[in-house]
Amino acid sequence: MNRIAPANSAARSNADLTSQARNRRPLAARIGAGMVLATTALAGFGGLGADRANALPSIPSIPIPTIVLPTIPVPTIPPVVLPLPLPFFFKNVSVSITDAKTSVALNDNLVYTITVTNQWSAAVSGIAVLNSVPAQLTGAVWSCTVGGAGSCGGSVNGVGSINRTINLDAGASAVFTVSALVSTVSPSIANTVTVVPPAAFADNNAADNQATDVDTVTGPPTTLAPPTTLAPPTTLVPTTMPSTPTTTVLPLPSLPPTTAPTLTTTTAPTTPQTIVVVIKQVGPSSLALKSVKSGKGARKVKKARVLRAAHKASH
Repeated sequence: MNRIAPANSAARSNADLTSQARNRRPLAARIGAGMVLATTALAGFGGLGADRANALPSIPSIPIPTIVLPTIPVPTIPPVVLPLPLPFFFKNVSVSITDAKTSVALNDNLVYTITVTNQWSAAVSGIAVLNSVPAQLTGAVWSCTVGGAGSCGGSVNGVGSINRTINLDAGASAVFTVSALVSTVSPSIANTVTVVPPAAFADNNAADNQATDVDTVTGPPTTLAPPTTLAPPTTLVPTTMPSTPTTTVLPLPSLPPTTAPTLTTTTAPTTPQTIVVVIKQVGPSSLALKSVKSGKGARKVKKARVLRAAHKASH
């Protein structure tokens, strides 16, 4: 038996179908229909005409700001240094040498630091340390100290080159300090040190079993200038004299006439002068002249002098 649906029920079903069909329309069509309805509503609101309702205000464009992100520095990550001792499977004995200089001069005193390190996790015995003093150095002396457990293999002091066998515990180091004097000028001085692990020790890094320190030698001593060579003596050329002598007569100058001096003759007095001499004997060997008077007695004075001289000669 067929049932007849009421009229209101059929109307509801038609409305539902119409609503579903409307919802299935494209979005643009549905928005257009809404705008028409909105425009119709604005036309009837507040007495606005349809032409003014269609003239909607223009919306200004809003600029989008540019966002600049700050630069974030990337931190530098330091290298990871493995602490000693290294894993038991990594065996290594290393050596280094330095005098903290790159250039030296003649008569400089150099101090080298040689460091031997056991980087294994167990003790190593019988490590040979070899260092030959360069030929440019003299008076080399050295000393040895151990940081940690171990030994320098004998005396901790020595002279000249180093040839020692040392023992080092895990992570221990032996430091040799070498002092020497620069005695020879050369372009450079290279000082090399070598370590030789024991035969049973398989070193995993043999590249650091040898190290060298190189210094440039500057300021050589002043070179004395060669002695000045004296010029040879000048050779004198003898002059040949003519065989026939030449006589040159020089004229004598004219001398003025000389007037001879006038000599004046003085006549001696004719009256004789009488001289009286009195001789007094002062001692046995001398005679004294008492007085003398002019005249004939002059011969007596001479005689008295002769007598006195004879008297002296006899005594």
